[in-house]
Amino acid sequence: MAKNRRGSFSLKEDRQLIQMAAASATLEEAAAVLRTSVKTIERTAKRLGLTLKGRDGRKRLSARHADDQGLKAKGK
Repeated sequence: MAKNRRGSFSLKEDRQLIQMAAASATLEEAAAVLRTSVKTIERTAKRLGLTLKGRDGRKRLSARHADDQGLKAKGK
């Protein structure tokens, strides 16, 4: 269950999310531990440049990693 939070993650919560990403935790597991929504975890992971797996086991690419994969948007 997500808690109502105001403001951004604390430094301690950022470090905890980094450690969870290194341990291959899923978005849902991280959301449960940090008591927040999956969407908030996705946004925070993107801000920190982390990649976490979703419930289906696929990795979700952050914007920083998308450039490395050749997934750049093409403008006309």
